[in-house]
Amino acid sequence: MTYKPKQLSAEAFEELRTIAGEEMDGVMADEDIEQMGVDLLRLFSLLATPEVAPVGNRPDERELKALIFLRDEIAQGRSPSIRELSRTMGFRSSRSGYKLLKRLIVNGWAVRSSDGKRRLIMLEGAVL
Repeated sequence: MTYKPKQLSAEAFEELRTIAGEEMDGVMADEDIEQMGVDLLRLFSLLATPEVAPVGNRPDERELKALIFLRDEIAQGRSPSIRELSRTMGFRSSRSGYKLLKRLIVNGWAVRSSDGKRRLIMLEGAVL
């Protein structure tokens, strides 16, 4: 049975399958190859993002609390909603959570994924 990629184009998947076969002696499952391709696309979108936090820029106490919450949720495979972030932070309004999240993104400590889904990707080494 032929594998049909769900998140990559057939052409991109076949190219990646060829590379994986050469580099890994053909021991990767098709699903793993596709996931590797998706992960690479995410990495490249992060590298291409021009907004980078200035060197030495540190989060304040509230921002750090939000970053820790987001990190822990993402580590569990979840992407928390603005309401969940707001609730965790003790805000009455989800607008306050949105503003905080936007500040984290502008400072370069978190980014939204470029695949159109509502997810956050924490930047490696982002002050935590």
